[in-house]
Amino acid sequence: MSINQITEIYPEGWFKTLEFKEEPKQRTLYRDLERVGINCAFIVEKYGQLMKSNNIFSKEQFPDFSSAYFEGEKAELGGFGYSRDNQPGKKQIVFGVQTGINGIPSALTIQRGNVQDKQHMKFMLKTTEKILDKDSLLIFDCGGNTEENKKRILKMQYNYLTLVPRNYEIYKRGIKTYKESPKDVIYVNGIKYKCVKIKDGEKIFYVFHSKNLYKKLKRNRNKKYRNEIKNNDFS
Repeated sequence: MSINQITEIYPEGWFKTLEFKEEPKQRTLYRDLERVGINCAFIVEKYGQLMKSNNIFSKEQFPDFSSAYFEGEKAELGGFGYSRDNQPGKKQIVFGVQTGINGIPSALTIQRGNVQDKQHMKFMLKTTEKILDKDSLLIFDCGGNTEENKKRILKMQYNYLTLVPRNYEIYKRGIKTYKESPKDVIYVNGIKYKCVKIKDGEKIFYVFHSKNLYKKLKRNRNKKYRNEIKNNDFS
C-alpha cells in the first residue's frame, strides 16, 4: 500500500490504539515513516536483542518468503520476478518472515523482486545466526531446500526439517521403502498418519501417508472435474 493512502485507509480509532492524541497530519506521519525506514536495520537488530535477552524465541522456527507488487515505478528495490500475486508485468519486492512455533516473529528480510527463495534463504540465515541458539530447528518448504543452504544450517549448528522437491526417482524409492517397512502411527490435529523413518547416511527422510486425506483429495479432484465439465459448453 502506498504511504500516500495511509491516513485515508486506516480508521481514526487505529491511531488512538497506538496512543496518538489525534489522527496525525500527513506530513508528520510520512516524516516518522521515513525515519523508521532509514533506521529499519537498527530497529530489527534491537528487536532481536530484546527478544533474545528475555528468552522469548522458541527453538522451532518457520522461515517463509512472499512478495508484494507495486503499481508505480518509484520503488528502488522493485524488480521483475516470480509473482505470487499473478502480476508478472509489475515490479515487486520479496520479503522473508521467520516465526517461532510460539507465534512470535524472529526475523525479517527484504530483497529485490528478482531474488529467488533459495537465494533469499542465505540472507535469512545471516539474520537467524545472530538471534537463535544452537540446536534450533528450522522448518521450511522446497523454496529454501538446496544442498548449499542445508550444509550451511548444519555448519551453524542448527537442525532442519524440509520438504523434498518433487523428484520422480526420490519419490519412487520413498514409496517403495514405505510399502516394505514397518510403520509408526501418529495423530496430527485428529488426523491419522502412518509414517516410515528412512536413514540415508547422516540424513533422515520421513514418509507420511493418510488414507483419509488421500480419499478427501480424490473426492475434491473429482468434484472439481465434474464442475469443469458442467460449466463448459461443448456445443
